[in-house]
Amino acid sequence: MRTLARRLALPVVQEHVKDESAWALYLPRRGTRWLYRILAIVIGAAAGFAYARFVVDGASTLWIIAIAALGAVIGYVLVLMPAALVATSRRWGTSLAVRRRASALRRALERTVKSASRSVERHRDDHGAWERLGIASLLRGDGERGAEALDRACEVSPNGSCLVNRSIAMAELNEFDQAAELLLQGVAAPATAAAAQHNLGVLISRCPRQTIVDGVLGKLNVVDAASVLSNLGAIELSQGKLDLAERYLTKAVQDDPSAVAPHANLALVAYRRGRIADAVEQLHSASQLDPTHPTIANNFGAMLCVAGQPLVAVRVLSRAALLAPTSCEVELNRGCIRLNLGQYEDALGSFMDPVVREEYPAIAAHNAALALIALDRLEPARNEIEWGLARAPNDPGLLNNLGCMAWVEGDEAEMVSVMAAISDTSEPVAALNLAAAHIAAGKPEQALELLETLREAGNRDPLISFYRGLALLEQSAELYDRRMTKGQREQFFEALHRCLRPFNAVATGTSGGAIEAQMNLALYHYLRMDYTAAADAFIAITRNLPDEGFAHFCGGTSLAEEARRVQAEQPGVQDLAPKARELLRRARKHLELAVEKGEVTADAFCNLGMCAYDLGDTEAALNAFKRMVQLEDSVDSNNNIAIVHARTGQELRHSARAAALISRDRESDILSRAGTHLSSALHYFVQALEHDPHDPVLHGNIGLAHMLRNRGDDVEAALRHWQRMLALGGANAGKRFEELTALTVGGEDKRAEFDQTLMSFRSLDPRRCMVTVPPQLHGPRHVMLPISEETDWQFVTEDPVVRDLVRQRDRLAALRKRLARLSI
Repeated sequence: MRTLARRLALPVVQEHVKDESAWALYLPRRGTRWLYRILAIVIGAAAGFAYARFVVDGASTLWIIAIAALGAVIGYVLVLMPAALVATSRRWGTSLAVRRRASALRRALERTVKSASRSVERHRDDHGAWERLGIASLLRGDGERGAEALDRACEVSPNGSCLVNRSIAMAELNEFDQAAELLLQGVAAPATAAAAQHNLGVLISRCPRQTIVDGVLGKLNVVDAASVLSNLGAIELSQGKLDLAERYLTKAVQDDPSAVAPHANLALVAYRRGRIADAVEQLHSASQLDPTHPTIANNFGAMLCVAGQPLVAVRVLSRAALLAPTSCEVELNRGCIRLNLGQYEDALGSFMDPVVREEYPAIAAHNAALALIALDRLEPARNEIEWGLARAPNDPGLLNNLGCMAWVEGDEAEMVSVMAAISDTSEPVAALNLAAAHIAAGKPEQALELLETLREAGNRDPLISFYRGLALLEQSAELYDRRMTKGQREQFFEALHRCLRPFNAVATGTSGGAIEAQMNLALYHYLRMDYTAAADAFIAITRNLPDEGFAHFCGGTSLAEEARRVQAEQPGVQDLAPKARELLRRARKHLELAVEKGEVTADAFCNLGMCAYDLGDTEAALNAFKRMVQLEDSVDSNNNIAIVHARTGQELRHSARAAALISRDRESDILSRAGTHLSSALHYFVQALEHDPHDPVLHGNIGLAHMLRNRGDDVEAALRHWQRMLALGGANAGKRFEELTALTVGGEDKRAEFDQTLMSFRSLDPRRCMVTVPPQLHGPRHVMLPISEETDWQFVTEDPVVRDLVRQRDRLAALRKRLARLSI
């Protein structure tokens, strides 16, 4: 099994990036605004200078400067001042309102605490005073005092509202188990059920311990609060339970369409299921609902990059960087965008950031290795992957890319071993590479099972069909044998036909694997012995890939096979049929191109030499077989070159003896050359005999070469080899023995021919000629985090003072969010 190119496919680089976003990675959003202001001033100054210079007559230098300065001021005012003035005014006004309301709330809380403290000192059983004191203390951040006051309020007058408020105090003191128990009791009371469920959502978001979640779900009959549903969905999402998470989050969106967290987390569910467009839509909705949430901005930027919109992602991540300047998630995702934009050195800087590597070691190592591969620094890339695997031994992305590195280095065994170690096949890239590894290891059944799992999961990647066809072709290749019986051939053809439909589905498309599928379809025709269709298919591929030597080799071999078939249809005819000669000429042309384009293999030179030999070009045949012997020391290679030398020597002897009008010196020279060829033939025949000492054909040819050379003890050597041929060949060698021994009694040597039985074209081996696609690198990995529904505690009280304090708290929170939005 082979590939058309031994190189890895790197992430797609966006070409001709001219948008402002390409360099906005290095400029914060405010820096870009300042750049616009500077441009406005420069344009205004240039306009003022042009007016003073070309319109005003006799303007002095000072006038020119003054008018240019006036133009700069006007340009700034006309272009940017209105928007800047409005934005600044709104920001300052909102900031002032935040400070004023925060101060007012602080004073109101202090007054309420003092008033309630005096009341409880006078009346120890005043439930309302204890409740005001407890809630006001909690709003001030004094959890211990609030818990004490609310405990006393519950002792004075235990009711549902007291339990809910007390649970908030317990949660602020990190007593989450007690808080959960109290809230579950509050859910049971109709008057406090809504507030208790809301606070359960807040509790789960602040302490998502699995024991608490399981306890809440075990005792809660009905979940009505959107916040609870949202936070439960976030927890299930973080644990990889996508079905359950989607159920919770969808219900949360239905109950509260304006909730931010469910939209953001549903996007992550869609992303993990491969529905990128749905994920982008959900995150867009979430970012509109809350533009100031740094995690949503980070997730949205990363998702846009995944969706193939890195330039838009740049702007979104710039906003995320403003909202969270020290976020390692933003820095890592920014590196991914740089990787997609081809800024590999800058991307490497992001992934090598110490904070990023400490927080996300496996992901940082994975992405850094991709940047190093893009820079063609393979050894450091392997070191990065191994560094990441030392911290995350079972990481599928790192294992996948390590297997790809082994493939680039030519270590197929290590690639199969590493790919087989991937236990998590939920990632499509890793699963497809693992299927390819199973096929390469001769386990097509396991590959088919894995591919069927991917297909059932809804994955429609064309490579699934490609690998399915390849696995079926591998299965049929196990039945292949050139000497099959008729029944075995029918069984082989039946198994072979199963790969036709998967390959056709890929070959007609434009996606990855189309050319490889066409190569395998051509091999299919070859194995069906439809050599003309196979040759046409291979040659069509060479038109698209003119530098692909392997396609030329396969096309030339198919033409040679067809020529052999055509010649075999004319039994008893020694000369080449015209059609066979034309086919051999075409085959030779493609085989020469194959060698020229890099297909330097023994098979290519064998078939090239055979074409030249059959066409009568002895010198070209010798050159091809010499290269074959250099590449492969085998019976075939040595026998082929020996036959050519022997036939050449024999023909030279015949020509020397048949010519009557040549000089004695000329005849001596021809006989000397004939002896040289025969000696070379004997050398290569003996080399072949070392590989197969029991082949009667070799012994017969060696004896004939000795007899033709006829030097020293050549006659005795010839008889010895013929006797050995007779012993090894049995009755079948009797006629050949009589033909050869006739030479010892003065027979015409031209009647004894060298046996060319072992000399043949090399057919395409389906196991070695199946073409697969290069393994896929696991692409850049982004960091997108689930978010919880961030809401404040909901107190249950009828006290007008406390309710006014809660309203002030909510208004202050809304103003702070608005100020954050205006500050972007």
